[in-house]
Amino acid sequence: MKENRQNHIFPRKVVETIRKYRLIEPRDRVLAAVSGGPDSTALLLILQELREVLGFELAVASFNHGLRKEAGRELEWVRKKALGLGLPFFPGKAEKDLKKKDARSLQERARRARYDFLGKIAGENGFNKIAFGHTATDQTETVFLGIIRGTGRAGLAGIPPRRSLSQKSGDSIIVIRPLLERTREEIIGYLREKKSGWQEDRSNQDPKYLRNRIRGRIIPVIRKEAAPHLDKMMVRLAEILREEEEYLEVLTRKALKKCRLVENNGVGLSMARFGNLPPAIRRRVLRLAISQVKENQTPPGWEVIRELEVISGPGRPARRLSLPGGVRAERVGERLRIHIKN
Repeated sequence: MKENRQNHIFPRKVVETIRKYRLIEPRDRVLAAVSGGPDSTALLLILQELREVLGFELAVASFNHGLRKEAGRELEWVRKKALGLGLPFFPGKAEKDLKKKDARSLQERARRARYDFLGKIAGENGFNKIAFGHTATDQTETVFLGIIRGTGRAGLAGIPPRRSLSQKSGDSIIVIRPLLERTREEIIGYLREKKSGWQEDRSNQDPKYLRNRIRGRIIPVIRKEAAPHLDKMMVRLAEILREEEEYLEVLTRKALKKCRLVENNGVGLSMARFGNLPPAIRRRVLRLAISQVKENQTPPGWEVIRELEVISGPGRPARRLSLPGGVRAERVGERLRIHIKN
């Protein structure tokens, strides 16, 4: 009886999140990214349940990274689930071997391949929203992962409920996460009430990945010993920091505009104006300048930003720094140039 009552509330709570962050509007065309795991399966079912109420179109996409032998079977399971609901289905598979190493981690290569596929399908078929099944439990793991890696405020803000698919100007495709305020426990309860199965990705239990160790070893102890409602606390923390981060981003863009100099290739900064900024804004200006030089670049870490601050100080001699992703910073007189290496 309790489970049925909770799952009667579940759709209403998801609708509250959708309306709170304006995730889905009438006549939107939504592409649901479904792997077959419990979170994305619940996403598929709840969007199917809400699509007539909220007045949007829905389709399903699933991507095989080619990293596990079970992945083909899981994609076929998703296909049958989507077609059984009468929804269009778009399958995809990695075009190259993601196990071949480059400068990025395997997880980042897999993520980039999946996003590229989803963006291509959305663009070619007129979808303006791509929905992912991230939950409050994922938010908790992401915040803890950021703390362990020494992230700043932006990292502690965790996973945003909505964002542009890419940083390219004019990109009209929006990534949305309707389940971001719902816990994994609620997700499983909803699936059981719907009498729906799901697929288990065994790599999510592999302890070689830090996130999995946080999920399986660290967070359960904190929940048991100190914070039984940890997920809801992390959702609230992330929301507060995200709103503050949005305001600081406005200040940062204004500061960059004030410091920026005409530069034929890359971004130039006036050291005199830059030096008058508060330290917190200076660091953010440097990160923003680097992101404008190279889109979709992983944000530089604390050590890189600290080195840039040092060479940007008053009276510093000319110096060059090689940054990740083929970006170079050069101090030339009272100017800092950030550009792609020739």
